[in-house]
Amino acid sequence: MKRKFLSILIPAFLLSACSTTISTRVKRPVQLDLEGARSIAVVPFQEAKRDGALVSILSILLTGSDPDKEKSETKKIADYVTDQLNSAIAEEAYFDLISSHVVEKKLRDNEKAPCDIYITGHIQGFECKVDRESHIQRNKKGDIERRYYTYSKHVDFTLVYEIIDSETGRVIQHHTDNISQTSSESEYEYALPSVYDMTTGQVSGSIRGFIKKIQPYYENISYTLLKDKEKNPDMKTALKLAKNGSLDSAQRIFLDIYETESIWEAGYNAALIYQAKAEYDKAEQLMEGVADKSRNEKAYAALSSIKADIRSQEKLKEQLAE
Repeated sequence: MKRKFLSILIPAFLLSACSTTISTRVKRPVQLDLEGARSIAVVPFQEAKRDGALVSILSILLTGSDPDKEKSETKKIADYVTDQLNSAIAEEAYFDLISSHVVEKKLRDNEKAPCDIYITGHIQGFECKVDRESHIQRNKKGDIERRYYTYSKHVDFTLVYEIIDSETGRVIQHHTDNISQTSSESEYEYALPSVYDMTTGQVSGSIRGFIKKIQPYYENISYTLLKDKEKNPDMKTALKLAKNGSLDSAQRIFLDIYETESIWEAGYNAALIYQAKAEYDKAEQLMEGVADKSRNEKAYAALSSIKADIRSQEKLKEQLAE
């Protein structure tokens, strides 16, 4: 039975000096089992906590860092995570996104949240340390010209995500990412970057990785077409067309070469173009023939990739139909 797939591939064809590469953007299914959840909320993430005034004083004396300032920085990070999750979920529209204010009120009243699941989390094990290193600068004669210090800041914490079943309050998924950054050295401590500025890049990567687990996401895929050992002139023409983005024309030539001259690389390239166009049944059928005839490892690997795409798209269709 012929399988039909959603038109979710967006071609973007790339030029390469040494090889012909075609690229596309494919939508992938949700990675985690969220037990059929269709509505979701993001309850604000919590900042890092420190206990007691003594800890605050010791932190300033031992590390040169100000816990009150760090608290405001970690709150900015926690708020950033909350905002980015809300934006990503709203943009994809895979879930019905419920207002966190409504959910928080229900939870405070010990009532069931009006959503299937909600995401929350916190910053754990936060550490911020400013290191000071002494230096001596000498002139050409070896005499001490000046003494000075350089400063660098190191930040380390764990970003904790939790997905909670609203009905039972059970944590159904738990995910953590370690965030660790060290600034470059500066002669001026006040010139060191803030915790927020140092870590938002890595935090953003963590958020993107987490979002891939809970909702469909796009992945950029590239396929490299093969040259033939026989150096068939028509192959060269087809490769040039593919480089210029004329995939249908290139594919017709590849198929003709494969059928008339049995050059397996031509069949391989034609099958990859089918795959890039999301015509997976045709890609699978053609690549199976190429692999059987050529017994080439590249053909077998490409066939496995096509079969994986078929399974992925079937899973995605099931998820979108729920």
